[in-house]
Amino acid sequence: MRIQTRLLVAAAALAAAPAMAQVSVGTETGVGVGVNVPVRDTVNSVHNDINRTVDTVDRTANRAADTRLYVATRADVGVGASVRDSRGRRIGTVQSVSADSAVLVNGGQRVRVPISSLYRSADGLVTRMSRTQFNARARAQARAY
Repeated sequence: MRIQTRLLVAAAALAAAPAMAQVSVGTETGVGVGVNVPVRDTVNSVHNDINRTVDTVDRTANRAADTRLYVATRADVGVGASVRDSRGRRIGTVQSVSADSAVLVNGGQRVRVPISSLYRSADGLVTRMSRTQFNARARAQARAY
């Protein structure tokens, strides 16, 4: 992914080469009357911005590629296991497990979820439920009982 992005940046730089050829070879170029811009600083600034952008895109792509989720089975869901949302934030701990559901707790709030809504990854259990959804579901289930 990083190589493709760098190739794209290099192609853009080559396409801009005729425009850059018009810039004088000195360390500064005149932009207007009495205004001088240091070319080296501008080029370095753009280069650094591009590197930061490429690094950010690379990290995001690698995280997405490394996330392999598999539907959890009853054997995967154990009491005391930590459950995270899809963004990697901890939303609860498994308090108990029955044949087809698990009770997740977090700060006194409890939510019963089907085991089929839990996934296992290399980092443990994951749910597509966000922390906000967890809290809303906990309040709704507390009112129902």
